[in-house]
Amino acid sequence: MTGRVDRSPVASPCTRICTLDADDLCIGCGRTLDEIGAWSTMPDAVKRTTLATARRRLAESRVQPSRGISASSISVARL
Repeated sequence: MTGRVDRSPVASPCTRICTLDADDLCIGCGRTLDEIGAWSTMPDAVKRTTLATARRRLAESRVQPSRGISASSISVARL
């Protein structure tokens, strides 16, 4: 439905893979350290925005189409 505001609580996207890549993003959930630290105090509307941004980051970083390899696995190898 358009115009409907989701008021349900937003669960943490943490996947318990708490490892930062070369860009300081969590390879498990796609959040920055600041976002992870602030999560418990964020209003749900901000959590939803953060979650959408984190999902986009993960989608953009996971597969390199020309090589078919995971960008996050390359970053992890450098850690």
